[in-house]
Amino acid sequence: MNEEQLFRAVGAADPALLERSSRHAVPAVKWGLLAACLALLCTAALMTYHFSAAPPDDANVSDVLTFTGEAVGVLHLEALCYETEKTENFFLYVNEDRYYGVWEDGSYVIRPITPVPEGLPVCDLTISHWQNTSLNEAEELIYAKLAETYSMVLPSEDQTDRASVSAYNGTEFGAEWDAASARVTVIDDQEGGVFTLTARFFTEAAEGLGADFAGMSDSFQPVPAGLIVPDWLKSLRETLDILLSAVFSYDWSAARNLLTDDARIFGYREDVSDQVSVSAIDISPDDGAVPTAAVVSVRHRLSAEEPYNDLIIELRRTDGQWKAQLIELKR
Repeated sequence: MNEEQLFRAVGAADPALLERSSRHAVPAVKWGLLAACLALLCTAALMTYHFSAAPPDDANVSDVLTFTGEAVGVLHLEALCYETEKTENFFLYVNEDRYYGVWEDGSYVIRPITPVPEGLPVCDLTISHWQNTSLNEAEELIYAKLAETYSMVLPSEDQTDRASVSAYNGTEFGAEWDAASARVTVIDDQEGGVFTLTARFFTEAAEGLGADFAGMSDSFQPVPAGLIVPDWLKSLRETLDILLSAVFSYDWSAARNLLTDDARIFGYREDVSDQVSVSAIDISPDDGAVPTAAVVSVRHRLSAEEPYNDLIIELRRTDGQWKAQLIELKR
């Protein structure tokens, strides 16, 4: 797709955008790094990683990510597996324009770039890994620990692979605006241990920082060792990285060759890269073995106060290359 076709697909040839695109080309993006706004942070974020594409001869069926049967269904992804030298691998979505992550004392800590004013409770999300611990054991330990610090501890409904415990300082009738709160999510690592995600914030920040931390925790995905990802899915996710960067930054300079000649684009008409937060990605291929088309739904929102929107992307695959033919924002 050439420049004229591109801006016809977007709906208008904005001179300012043309000028900006010629000055600032979006760099090539690896899976896990959206140049505009999305960052996929993992325990091996600074390490070299790779896909294991072809299954080894001794691979078990459960080791290979496959789609079988007449109904292919939807693949709900927070992340894909990379093989690294570390054993406690995980992925989650973090908006790098608003948050940053660092390793401290064996845990991964995510903090807001804009510091919380001095004197207020700490606001962060800490991810730790406990080996040889069951979900129930971890939940009981965390409940008891929180009870030592917080006046109210409320376990929430458990899911199959995760559980959560909420705590705050206050009474059953409410809490002061600056009262400390916490929400600990415990997630089975599928290898005999658990991850604990401890979000700390205060009452007034519950709808902002608290909601963001909850979204990050919801998107968290442990990565069991040895999962084999097919080439078509690896290629699709690499294509999505660049397309999503273009959609949210409103800068299509790096994505022109990933659009069909008749592509139609109905997305944001401005740069929202410093606001967007992605919750999850659903992929529906037309075939589980050799897909030629796929529909992708990207659940996201621009702030904690706004409802989630879906970005629908329809793609075609020719000669191993995915290209988008429709990008549409569903509000």
